[in-house]
Amino acid sequence: MNNRCVLITGSQGFIGSHLTRWIKQWYPQALVIGTSRKKIAREGQIDVDLTEKESVGELIQRVRPDCVFHLAGTLYANNFEQFYEGNIKTTINIAEAVKDSKLQTRIILLGSAAEYGNVMVKDLPLTEEQSTAPVSFYGLSKVCQTEVARYYSNQGLNIVTARVFNVFGRGISRHLSIGSFLYQIDKIVSGAAAPVLVTGNLTAQRDYLFIEDVCSALVCLAEKGISGEIYNVCAGHSVSMQWMLGQMIHATGIKVEIVVDPAKYKLIDVMNIYGSYDKIARIGGWQPRITVEEGIVRMMASAAL
Repeated sequence: MNNRCVLITGSQGFIGSHLTRWIKQWYPQALVIGTSRKKIAREGQIDVDLTEKESVGELIQRVRPDCVFHLAGTLYANNFEQFYEGNIKTTINIAEAVKDSKLQTRIILLGSAAEYGNVMVKDLPLTEEQSTAPVSFYGLSKVCQTEVARYYSNQGLNIVTARVFNVFGRGISRHLSIGSFLYQIDKIVSGAAAPVLVTGNLTAQRDYLFIEDVCSALVCLAEKGISGEIYNVCAGHSVSMQWMLGQMIHATGIKVEIVVDPAKYKLIDVMNIYGSYDKIARIGGWQPRITVEEGIVRMMASAAL
């Protein structure tokens, strides 16, 4: 990664901001450029609308990246059209721009475990060969994005999909369960809120992976992934949201009342899911280095101050 030009879309987002710092720390000779939709872009970032084909073409010609980490996307929307714009159209625009540029750019796409949907217990841990059956528009849009990657790989582009499971760490969106817990705990610790924490269903189990391990996996795939392939990025086991919340509360030493709000339950929810990271381990030697427990302690450290 050193001495290479790296373009990170969504560089001000949760994963994008962490990956930017991670690459700069471990590969100081790399030139890292990010994209942002904010009008006031930070140093090393370019303001660009990835849904505009011409703008993306100009971006690729201007930056001429050796590697693109396409992390920008839509996590929540009111309809599938918005997911299409944020997750599918942007991917097509980047792929077309790289294709037209004639550059040998490697593209790393951010897939999601939501592509798998509801699975049978007998199928766990999930491998990349597991069929996809998304239960949300978001998951459906990521399946479509993965198929876009497959199409362009067949057209000769160097493109790899990282199918990432449940990431956690500082900066996580408050729309996600862990992010909501973190936000509420921060307010309780600071004295800005009463010691009452409102949750939805806590029995669902997820495969949680700390953000630093996700960053190392993405770089591993950029360096060693095989074009056209999909790689699970996961911890290889699941824990319940109730356990995660308990560990977060314990790490800060606070006492709170937990209130379960049925209105926060999802109409269709995946009750248990975890994957296998054998494939990425085989090609790149990657495996999680930080346990979920250690990751929680790191995430909650600033809240406990």
